[in-house]
Amino acid sequence: MLTVVRAVLGGVVPAEVVIVVLLVSGVPLPRLVMLGGEVLVAGGSCWRSSPLAGWWGAAAGRCRVVGRLSERVRRIMAFDLKGLVGVALLVVGRRHGVPPGAVSVSYSGGQLTFQLAFLFAMVVETAVAELLLRGTGASAGLRSVVLVVDVYSILVVVAIIAASVTRPHVVSDDELRVRYGPSSTFMSHAVRSRPCGR
Repeated sequence: MLTVVRAVLGGVVPAEVVIVVLLVSGVPLPRLVMLGGEVLVAGGSCWRSSPLAGWWGAAAGRCRVVGRLSERVRRIMAFDLKGLVGVALLVVGRRHGVPPGAVSVSYSGGQLTFQLAFLFAMVVETAVAELLLRGTGASAGLRSVVLVVDVYSILVVVAIIAASVTRPHVVSDDELRVRYGPSSTFMSHAVRSRPCGR
């Protein structure tokens, strides 16, 4: 039964996104959808205070699911923040995690051309999507939602490019660090040096 609750909660967020986009774009929702949403909200609040909630264990299951979702959201926010730090490091021309006396080995050269081409295609797609939405008479709210999603996607790609440039592999007397991605989110592995003994 807990699997059913997780499946329903997993479908709630996409449904909410669809409803928000429809409302922002000015599309009137059918009365049946509005009534169903009100019944679900009222039923959820009644269920939480119901003695059956303890019998089924739904309250405990709901807390675990919300805890997992918030952990995922925290990880995404940390990834975005580390990506923005990488962009700031790129702007000021600094490298992350390269101690004095260490050698940095860049890996961005081989992939930078492809990444910049991908970024250019995303910028063109953003402009074309805006022109198409204006041409079809889409509302300003819908155009704003699409623009925000496109700009956020471009920012993520810029953060990945910045991470490739500002977070190189590092060779020092103490370790060899191989990494890739914002704050080594994608991959990071360190091998510590040990003195050879007999």
